[in-house]
Amino acid sequence: MAQLLKANELLKEHSDEAVVKTLTSGFGLKVYSLRFPSLKNLIEKEEEKIKSQKIESPKEDYNADINSESMKPFGKKSKFQKLRELDGQKNKDQ
Repeated sequence: MAQLLKANELLKEHSDEAVVKTLTSGFGLKVYSLRFPSLKNLIEKEEEKIKSQKIESPKEDYNADINSESMKPFGKKSKFQKLRELDGQKNKDQ
């Protein structure tokens, strides 16, 4: 119960991303209690890292070409693919 209360307290003070990254880092894996005295310092350092990374690397625009052709399949065609092709040709003829 005490761990749950401390976790809620940490999440109110810090971002969830910073808390998770701190606890899954090398030193964070060795921490067995959220009441560890220097845990707040570690979380604050991790928050600073996250903020600096967001400032340094702006999001790039991703422009997907919707009309681009899909890649050709690699290897042999399955029996179902052959049947689908025959069915597709049959539908075109009608």
